[in-house]
Amino acid sequence: MLDPFQAAIAITLAAGVYSGIFRYVVYEIGGMGKVIEMNKKMQEEMRAINKKYADAARARNDKALREIEGRMNTIAMDMLKMQVKPMLLTIPLLLVSGLIASSLMHIFPEFIIVLPLPLPVPQMSLDHLINWRDTFGPIGWFWISFMVSSLVAQFKIGGAKNEAKQKDKQ
Repeated sequence: MLDPFQAAIAITLAAGVYSGIFRYVVYEIGGMGKVIEMNKKMQEEMRAINKKYADAARARNDKALREIEGRMNTIAMDMLKMQVKPMLLTIPLLLVSGLIASSLMHIFPEFIIVLPLPLPVPQMSLDHLINWRDTFGPIGWFWISFMVSSLVAQFKIGGAKNEAKQKDKQ
């Protein structure tokens, strides 16, 4: 049986590995990275269209307003359609996380970690939507570790992409 520190490390490593797999599947296989890039371009296009829409509204040009509204609706639908594939890949990954959580409960039934400060935990209660806790079991620690490792990966990958863009500009 592992001591609490070793158990925390094992759970953190499991969360880090799962975070990497999750990110790879959703971003690389599911194309979420491309979706994000395309959404940025579409948002820029929407800003230009919104300006044209405001100009047409000031000019009271109903024909132009209908055309612009049609284009805006098309862009909005395209943005939604692009997000379907990554979302469909996320659903099975969430089921896998349930399997991981039940496995962690069986592997580390006695594990409890007390953090130095409480964290907000969403509740399914109308009385208290957020519960502040500082004590977590294996599942709570897994999700905290998963979130932290996902954020670290996001910043590392985002930073690397920004550096690559800066080098391309030079």
